[in-house]
This record gives sequence, structure tokens and C-alpha cells, in this order.
Amino acid sequence: MKKYVCFITICLFILFSFSIFANEGIEDSLSFSDSVYQTIENANKDNTIKIFNGTFMHLFGQRKGIEEIISDENLLEPYYAVKGRFSSAEYYYIREGASCKISIHPPELDSTLSYVLNPSLILNKVSPFLSAQHIYYLNGDASHDGIYIYYQTEKGDYVYYQEFASDAEGYLFPVDDFYAIAEEVETTFQAEKQEREHLDSIQKYLFGGPTLLSDIVDISEYQITPGNPVLLYVGLAAAVGIVGVGVFLLVRRKRTRRASR
Repeated sequence: MKKYVCFITICLFILFSFSIFANEGIEDSLSFSDSVYQTIENANKDNTIKIFNGTFMHLFGQRKGIEEIISDENLLEPYYAVKGRFSSAEYYYIREGASCKISIHPPELDSTLSYVLNPSLILNKVSPFLSAQHIYYLNGDASHDGIYIYYQTEKGDYVYYQEFASDAEGYLFPVDDFYAIAEEVETTFQAEKQEREHLDSIQKYLFGGPTLLSDIVDISEYQITPGNPVLLYVGLAAAVGIVGVGVFLLVRRKRTRRASR
């Protein structure tokens, strides 16, 4: 029995070590300065997400890499979400070394945080064995620009996109597909902008609401329904239970064989 415990411990240590080395020196939505945890109450590495804030579709339309996107000078100030285990997330800016609690609307934003902390809820739609090396949460919801979660994986990069935080479904794209779609969207946006320039102030106001990505391009083939985090935890618990039972039966069988000799 001790051999199996040692083996499992070694495997977990190796996986944890790989995770540390993979994230070293890279700043994304889960890897950033430790000073954040010291500044924000109840923040820790398991519940805190950095949110990049602004508009992003035009940056994807320019085929910029994710590092260029998150460092764009026109982005708004980033902030942090501290997700409660049994309660809604709390949101904070960090200014002059102190945390400043803020209110974020809509509250449905909370549900999308799970796709950062549990990327398998999204990436399982590609492969059950696909894992994320780095994750970036890009929030343009307030500007009707949508929500983007950028996943860097060992099998290429993916963009999960929701038009609104309250949507139950979203769209998952290989990054090259999303670049092409974003280019088409930006071309349409620019054409609409030019059309509005010829209208008077009242007509501009009546022109209509925000144009959604799905209004411009047929992206139905990319539509997915993210997994349920509750079902994920139940599945993990079941998997651990099955492994535990298997180890118990294996040890019991060996002991029975020894006793019968």
C-alpha cells in the first residue's frame, strides 16, 4: 500500500513542478505578481483572476498576438476577480498599492470566471485530454464587444467567445479561424461607421444597437455549450473514488494471494 501512495505522491509532485515552470515569467489571468494576493483580502492562487479590460475585436482583426493584445496602450485598467467558493465573486482594482473594491455589472459575469479556473469546461469540447498552459480573460462586455477567453495549449491556441455574459452558450474557435472572422467583422464595422457619418444626429441615435458577431458571420459551427462546473466536481470525485476502489481491490487481492501460500 505504501508503494502506491509513494507513486501517486511522486506523480503529483512532478505535475505540480511542471505547472510552476510552465507559468514562470509569463503573466496571464492566473499568473501575476504575488503582491496581488498580499493586497487583496482573501485572494489566493486558487481563486483570483486578472481581467484585461477594454475592446478587443479590432485587435484580433489586426491579427495581433495575445501578448500584444494585453499590452495595447488603449486598454482600460485591468482589475481582479476573487471568486468565492459558495458566493459571488468580488472585484478589485489595485491603485497605489491598495485594493479598491468595485461593482461589476452584469452579475452573470461570475459564471464565465469558471471557464478560467476550470478550462476543461471549454477545452473538453476539443479533446478530453487538452489542457491549457496559459489563459487570458478579456472582458469587453461593458462596451458590447463580448467576452473572450484565450487558451494557449500544447495543440495550438483557442479563443472562446461569448457575445454577452448572460448567454448560456458561446463559440470556440481555433485562433486562426477567429482572426479571419474578426477581420470580416471589422470590415463590416468600418462600413457601418462610414454610413453613420452621413446621418444627422437624430438618425445616428436611431441607427440601432450593437452589431453582434453572429449577425455578421455564420459562426454556428463553432457554437458550444460549456460544461457545468458542478458536474465537473462530481466527475472528479467519482474518478477519485474509482481509482481508490481499484487500488483497494488490488492490494486486497495481493494480500489474499500471500495468505493462501
